[in-house]
Amino acid sequence: MQEALVRPLAFDLPRAAQGVAVALCIALGLYFGLAEFGDWYLSDLNVYLGAAERVAAGGSPYLIPSSDIHDVFRYAPWFAYAFIPFTWLPLDVTRVVWSALMVVASLWAVYPVARQGPAGLALGVLCGGMLIGVAGSGNVQPLLVAVLVHGINRRSGPLWIALAASLKAVPLVFAAYYLARREWGRLAASLVMTVLLVAPMLLFERPPTTFDPGESLSVWSTSPVAWAIVAGLTGILALVACLSRSRFSGAYLAAAAMLALPRLFVYDVSFALAGSVGEQTPNRDADHFDEQSAPA
Repeated sequence: MQEALVRPLAFDLPRAAQGVAVALCIALGLYFGLAEFGDWYLSDLNVYLGAAERVAAGGSPYLIPSSDIHDVFRYAPWFAYAFIPFTWLPLDVTRVVWSALMVVASLWAVYPVARQGPAGLALGVLCGGMLIGVAGSGNVQPLLVAVLVHGINRRSGPLWIALAASLKAVPLVFAAYYLARREWGRLAASLVMTVLLVAPMLLFERPPTTFDPGESLSVWSTSPVAWAIVAGLTGILALVACLSRSRFSGAYLAAAAMLALPRLFVYDVSFALAGSVGEQTPNRDADHFDEQSAPA
């Protein structure tokens, strides 16, 4: 009888800890998302438009008119050419269209993850808030992450990984999912297409600032040698996890992507979204991906 009276008063510590963690992630996500609405400056959009104007005029997208490292265009040239149509629109229209696209991409990126129980909801809201926050700067990160989340498990996955890698390099680590599935052709396709997209950079003159990552949260800002060690060890652990088909391989790959960035910012945590979907069964979608290729 006494045990029956005490049982309702028992404290479930693991469940309480999970609840606190979920609440904290949601609170942080809301903070990151709402903080930018008062300062929607779209500085990165201006960088993309400047690069597009330079290539449209027959110049190099990397030769910026100023020495400010924040104005540097670091992506593959195709992205500058893709932005040329935006230069034909009034600037205010471009700002509205690009802002709307980035906000929608942020929501699209988190939707599959947020449906995966309390932990998925917490990760989705946290990363969604970060993505909406970086959308305020006009950075392409929301679209890049959405492409990875929805593209990795498609037949066309190597193309989406290559497109993302041609912009920020580190998304190439997610091609290791194909290594885990022993899909050698898809792994090779990811590598080859990335090289083909990035190689045209060699055709353009690039000033030294193109290679300067500047100050950030990356270990590079402290020591390039330490960064190389940390990035290398994390990459090796991720490869081992993939080869052993560990259930945590997605988390290892996301960590490897983040720690390999010479320019690391808070919003790069959003790569965890791509890490959380790679182990799911491939979609039977418009690309007609064969579900039997998924890992056992």
